Amino acid sequence: MLRILRRSEWDVCLISLMVFLILTFGRWPALGWSAQLNLVVEAELGGQRFYCLPVSPGEIFQIEFLHSYDRFPFKELYRVEEHKKIRLFKMVFRSMLNGQGFVHPGVRIRTDGWGEIDNIASVNEKVEFIMGARQHANHRLTLRGVEYMLADAIEPGTLVVIRVQEVPCRDSVSTEGGKF
Repeated sequence: MLRILRRSEWDVCLISLMVFLILTFGRWPALGWSAQLNLVVEAELGGQRFYCLPVSPGEIFQIEFLHSYDRFPFKELYRVEEHKKIRLFKMVFRSMLNGQGFVHPGVRIRTDGWGEIDNIASVNEKVEFIMGARQHANHRLTLRGVEYMLADAIEPGTLVVIRVQEVPCRDSVSTEGGKF
């Protein structure tokens, strides 16, 4: 025999359903709520996380390193896009790629001697690179004015991947930077 649930029993059922959906999918589908986006820096192989930093669409981060050819600074500027995408939109460099130069319509040399390429429309799901040794590449990530020395946490030769993900930052993952 079916019985009619009282108001308080319906409330308990609704709250239980909401908690289940939020824990399962990271959001309440009817309202479009979504989990916190994080910029996750991890090893491509094995998935070891090195950094997990909260971000929002529209935020800019930068990867800076010494170019392998002539060891001059090279900066790649990225913007966090909707749907967990990353847009490379600018490169700034002192390097001239060992005299090879660039073939790109947006390249120019500024009066301060730095080269710049803008109007890049490269949208990807991830940024990948091989971690160089501090003395050779000195990879750094900058987000909201905070510089993270990647060599403090990542061994040279590691294939590094950076993604925007809806994952919690916890355990051995750093949100502050530095060595663990």
